[in-house]
Amino acid sequence: TFNGIANQSIVTGGIGTSNDFQNLTISNTLGVVSLSTNAIDIDGNVAGGIALSYIKKKHKAEIGYWLGKKYRNKGIMTEALKLVTNFGFNKLKLKRIDCRVFRKNKASMRILEKNGYKREGFLRKYHLKDGKLMDAILFAKIK
Repeated sequence: TFNGIANQSIVTGGIGTSNDFQNLTISNTLGVVSLSTNAIDIDGNVAGGIALSYIKKKHKAEIGYWLGKKYRNKGIMTEALKLVTNFGFNKLKLKRIDCRVFRKNKASMRILEKNGYKREGFLRKYHLKDGKLMDAILFAKIK
C-alpha cells in the first residue's frame, strides 16, 4: 500500500525503512513537506525517493526521482510525481517544472508523459554514469 511521502531526515543511500525518516508520512497529500529528498513509503519501507531541486521562487524547479525495482510498474511513481508536481504548482506557485531522463529510460518518460510533461529537447552527453557519457531527454510541464 502506498502510504505517501515522508521527508528524509538522515542519509541512507536509498536503503532503509520509513523509521529512518522523520515522522512525516503524508497520506497521498503534500501539505507541509521539506523540499529535499522525500522517501516514498510502501508499508513502512523506503521504496524510492522524489525531490524538487534548484527551486527558483515562483518560477521553476527540477524534479528527480527513483524507485526500487520491486515497486515498479504499479503506478506508484506516477502518483508520487503527480503529488509533487501539484505541490510545486499549487503551493510554491511555480510556472515550470522540468526533468532530465536517460535516453533509454522509456518507463520514466512514460511516467512524465502520463503526468502531462512534454518532451522539449535532446541533451547529448549530458549525464556521466559509470564513467560513460549518456544522452538525456528534457521534459517539462508548464502551468
